[in-house]
Amino acid sequence: THHDLAVVDFRMAVERSVDGLPDIALSQWISESKFRTNPDRIEYTFKGNNGRLQSKTKGVCPDGFFCLIDEKRKREGNLHKACFLLEVDMATHDNPSFGIEKAAAGAAYIQSDAYRQRFGGNAGRWLIVTTSEVRMKNLMRQAKQRVERFSHLFFFTTLDHISNGDILSDPIWWQVNGSKPASLLT
Repeated sequence: THHDLAVVDFRMAVERSVDGLPDIALSQWISESKFRTNPDRIEYTFKGNNGRLQSKTKGVCPDGFFCLIDEKRKREGNLHKACFLLEVDMATHDNPSFGIEKAAAGAAYIQSDAYRQRFGGNAGRWLIVTTSEVRMKNLMRQAKQRVERFSHLFFFTTLDHISNGDILSDPIWWQVNGSKPASLLT
């Protein structure tokens, strides 16, 4: 499917980028199939259309998970690991579904016991790759509306940006309240 190919393209772009950065190593990649085999179920709350908090239970299944290690920072005794969850959005669901099913659930997942048990801590960011700038802005709006306090956990870009340039070093990632795109590695 187009979705599966986009996930493969993303992983290859990460690997190319890491190859060009001497101090950065890709320490692990977990594919969607591993999450599907053993999903983490979480309960989460979100702001409903009426403005009230609602609760839901969901099995979280990212399209991928990977960690980057900064070897130079590691040698210096500084924080050196960055973990990312991937969601490739092919615009097959409406915008409110993204806000509830992906943003609210995704923010809760990073803070959950299930996440900590699987990955050894609660650090992480969601990388959302979607089909167009218009769709990206709509998804950003949904993230802000549904999980405003935790919208900083999400970075957004489009499919065309992951195929052109360096996915880790180029300023192609937007955050909800950002005024301009940034790179993942600063």
